[in-house]
Amino acid sequence: MVLPLPHLYFHRFIGEESDGEKQKGMLSNDPTWIIDPI
Repeated sequence: MVLPLPHLYFHRFIGEESDGEKQKGMLSNDPTWIIDPI
């Protein structure tokens, strides 16, 4: 699935390298993708 970049402007991404415990406000009502590479 390919989405145009402006469509993803309000989406949030949380990855393995991002430290969610130290960053406040990571989760919101915006669509959120959690990326967990194998």
